[in-house]
Amino acid sequence: MNWTSYFIKKPILSLSLCIFILFFGGMAFYQLPFRLVPKITMPIIDVETEYAGASAETIQSTLTNVLQNTFFDLQGIDYIQSSSSFGKSDIQIHFKLGCNDQLLLNNVMNKIHSVKQLLPKESGDSIVKKLSGDDKPAFIIAFMGRSLSNLEINDYIKRMIKPRIELIPDIAEVEVMGESPAMRIWLDPHRLDENFLTPMDVAESLKNQNITSSIGIQKTGSTQFLLDANSALLSEQQFNQIIVKSLGDNVLRLKDIGHASLGPDGNNITTIVNGTPATMVFVKLLPEANPFAVSKKMNASLSEIEKILPKNIRASVVYDTSRYIKLALSDLTKTIFMTFFIIIAVVLLFLGSLRAALIPIVAIPLSIIGMGWILWLGNASINTLTLLAMVIAIGLVVDDAIVVLENIYRYLEKGMGSNTAALRGIEEMIIPVISMSILLSVAYLPIIFIGGLTGKIFSEFALALAASVLISCIVSIILTPMMCSKLLFYHNNHFNEKLMKIFNWMKERYQVILMRVLSFRDGHLLVGLFFIILLLSGLLYCSLPKELASREDQGFLQILGKAPASTTDAYLKKYTNQLNSIYQKNSEIDRYIYINNVPEEHQFLSFITLKPENQRKHSARELRLTIQQQLDEITGINGTVIEPPALPVSGSMPIEFILKSEMDYGKLYQLSDNLKLQAMKSGKFLFLEQDVHFEKPQYNLNIDRNIAANFGININDITNNLNLMLGDTKIQQFTMRGENYPVILHITNEADAINKIYLRNQSGNIVPLISLIDIKKSIKADYLNQFQKMQSITLSGVMRPGLSVSDGLNTLQNALKKLSDNNHVLIDYSGESRELIKEVNQGWILFLAAFVLIYLLLAILFESFILPIIVLFSCLPGAFFSVLFSLYFTNSSINLYTEIGMLTLMGLISKHGILIIQFAEKIRQDKNISHREAILESAALRLRPIMMTTAAMFFSGLPLIFSSGVGSKSHFDLGIVIVSGISIGTLFALILVPFFYCLFFTLRSKKSDEENPCYI
Repeated sequence: MNWTSYFIKKPILSLSLCIFILFFGGMAFYQLPFRLVPKITMPIIDVETEYAGASAETIQSTLTNVLQNTFFDLQGIDYIQSSSSFGKSDIQIHFKLGCNDQLLLNNVMNKIHSVKQLLPKESGDSIVKKLSGDDKPAFIIAFMGRSLSNLEINDYIKRMIKPRIELIPDIAEVEVMGESPAMRIWLDPHRLDENFLTPMDVAESLKNQNITSSIGIQKTGSTQFLLDANSALLSEQQFNQIIVKSLGDNVLRLKDIGHASLGPDGNNITTIVNGTPATMVFVKLLPEANPFAVSKKMNASLSEIEKILPKNIRASVVYDTSRYIKLALSDLTKTIFMTFFIIIAVVLLFLGSLRAALIPIVAIPLSIIGMGWILWLGNASINTLTLLAMVIAIGLVVDDAIVVLENIYRYLEKGMGSNTAALRGIEEMIIPVISMSILLSVAYLPIIFIGGLTGKIFSEFALALAASVLISCIVSIILTPMMCSKLLFYHNNHFNEKLMKIFNWMKERYQVILMRVLSFRDGHLLVGLFFIILLLSGLLYCSLPKELASREDQGFLQILGKAPASTTDAYLKKYTNQLNSIYQKNSEIDRYIYINNVPEEHQFLSFITLKPENQRKHSARELRLTIQQQLDEITGINGTVIEPPALPVSGSMPIEFILKSEMDYGKLYQLSDNLKLQAMKSGKFLFLEQDVHFEKPQYNLNIDRNIAANFGININDITNNLNLMLGDTKIQQFTMRGENYPVILHITNEADAINKIYLRNQSGNIVPLISLIDIKKSIKADYLNQFQKMQSITLSGVMRPGLSVSDGLNTLQNALKKLSDNNHVLIDYSGESRELIKEVNQGWILFLAAFVLIYLLLAILFESFILPIIVLFSCLPGAFFSVLFSLYFTNSSINLYTEIGMLTLMGLISKHGILIIQFAEKIRQDKNISHREAILESAALRLRPIMMTTAAMFFSGLPLIFSSGVGSKSHFDLGIVIVSGISIGTLFALILVPFFYCLFFTLRSKKSDEENPCYI
């Protein structure tokens, strides 16, 4: 092709074009943001509605069902799950990846507004907020001090500090974990009875005398005055002085029948940092946020905040995700440089010339930096996956330069001049280089369009690799031949002679093996071996565990735990206090925090930050097991230690197995309990727990309507008074320091509260509540959960070390089949388990789409529908078998990283077939020889470039296998696929490509007995 000679004859043009690539790529890299993983929008809309005093059954029927029924026609829903508990309805709408979360939020709010009139009037307004799949805090800031109480610190942080933190760009939510002030009105039931008062009377007096109002403006002549009335109550003293009842000149004030006191609002959240009480602030970021930039701005903001904090209060960041990201990116950067120098050594070893090695070495930084502008155009970022792509790309981009360089060097060895050899070499290789580059790029195309977690997570990875390969193709066409013509010449030194002898010996041995293979009459053994490989590959794939990604040592652990639903806050505090001794005795823990009554009442959440990996003897997994054993010894609470997932997914635990049915909750719970027992007997689970328990005592108040009617008592009066005194109901608000806080009514003796409540009938007389009701005790479920509108119970758990999520799900499925009641139960999944099920199904689609695209591209290249089949079926089975065997031997799993590695391998290993068959077809046409002779000559000629490119990829994958530190497990998974597949797969390809090529044309010619080019 004459146009390729233009770049050789115009070296300044070639250099200038490459400098353009370098310049624009470098500028683009400078603009790219840093993240841990690519931006992923996993929109979850949470709808929370309070109905103080209502039972879980009432909440479900009057709130949850009404709301969730109207949500199901929203576009883009993946699934809806809800939870109804005492006084609260919580609905989470999980949408599909990539949906517009702001539009979804607006649609959900419109739906709520449309059914507002169907909801109980006593229920509060629904709180609607956006969540992300990975809704964990990016930063946790602790405020500690002795000069103020925790309640005062919490209030101060919410009023003065939270607004300042919210001003930092890219922050999605700032949540202060702690109690807020509330004015609590404590009523003495005996004093109420003596003064013929009911709780409703007190509530009405409060509403009438605590009023926030604005009178208006008084104008007098040329002057106007603002009029304001002192109608709002602002302090405990003012609340205690309100008049509840007047009898002539005598007045009954609140202080006469009880008292008002400023106290916590009742959420009972307590937070501990390294054994010291503190107020914690959770900071969550927007999906597109740059954690490095936010961390830098937050530290600067905290420096300013510390100047205004009260004395003896200090602030410190106790958890920072940017620390892990920084370590991950740093380790990958080191791996990139290590791989670069390894490739230099490989090229130098194969060519025996520093000048020759310089040419592909220049191609590496040009291709890596040059892909920056394509990443910028694709709105990508610098993250662990794009850096991982760069590690692999170093081995990929050098391929094109090696192939071109080797072909030019071959002509130099024949005695041609540098310029002539460059012209001749690039002319022969232009089509193979372009086709191989397009082939490898096309292999990644399905990732961008397949969607799901694979598409979102690995789209930037695929874009980086495809971009680097295309840039390397351009560099190999415009720069490599020009550099060869100027720098390269054949120098016959002692090292080159030794090298040539080794290559010639290898080529001769290879030709001997090929001649035996292509003339072996028992070739059915090779065909049989081929089908055995296919069968074994299928068996290995089915037996290997499946998971989204291997758990990484992130230097961080999390504990989710709970106390029995019937216990008090004091009970939870008593047992979580024992966590301090567990943590403080472990020298490998850097710092820790735990929070009581989060995320729900009776539950606790703990974050443990470990010391850097080089400062501890044990891995995070080993420490998880140690802490779990110690946690199990605390008999009053149940908890599980979790390693955070390597990928951002919703859910709290790896196993989230859902039983859904229309059967009664009691029967469904019994089934789930039996399933849990069967699963735990297998010994595969470290922890397994249901999200519903029948352990919460409940008093059922059966109202005798006839007696109530005889006494002249309305049913509404009964429920309203009970709600006021026992429901922690916020009856109104008061203002303090410019903020609004709730006013809550209570009865003082709660142990016998129901017996102390009196009601007023229509005649104005006082009637004891106890005379109107019959009390029966029962045990109820603490939560009534639904999944897709069906009653559900979720079993959440963690597998023992060495077992995958797929092992756990299969165990639960098999155990459920053995239970007699499973005919009326459906299975579903959420969180990481749901994503795994979806990705396993999508994995087949991904490979099939890549296979079809590569096949069609090869068909265009060869102008044949048969030759692509020869290439693919000669190269892929051996490579995949070696990968699956390596994964089995190393106790690894099939996950997103190994799948992407195999996808990369499809393009890499197919390049061998292109080189061999395309040269064979050209030789056969030029020399008019048989297919057997052509494939023998072609395979021998292409042996050295195939070995060089194979060695380059093999050695570039070794740093991933032997890497340590952050992300090492995922790097190992990807590295073992590349190394085993490219090495053993190449050996298979070198034999099977000539064999099947010759076999096909022999069978087609029907002349095997006469020519006998290979077996029939």
